[in-house]
Amino acid sequence: MASQPWLGRGFSYELDFINYSGEHITTTHSVYMGALLKGGIVGLLLLLAIIACGLWQAWRKRHTDSRYSLAILFYALVFMASQGMFIISNPRETWVLFWLPLGIALSKGVAEKR
Repeated sequence: MASQPWLGRGFSYELDFINYSGEHITTTHSVYMGALLKGGIVGLLLLLAIIACGLWQAWRKRHTDSRYSLAILFYALVFMASQGMFIISNPRETWVLFWLPLGIALSKGVAEKR
């Protein structure tokens, strides 16, 4: 990471090391650390901008029926801090857990503008 802080190592970079207890590690287990490692500071800031937009839209709708999207999105963000893998990949449970509530939160703002 120190050698390429701004743009990271690239999407195809494979993490591969042995930790202090002898376990073979191939993932950061954190979406945020994965975005920083693979996308650098720019990639992490873009991810955080997308998250901030979704949280803002969900927060604005917290007193309507859409308040559940805020709760699910918040849960997903906390979950992926320690258990999420890199979310730009083939669809799997963590992918749906992040992108579905984010999409619901963001779609509420678009629907209102029409």
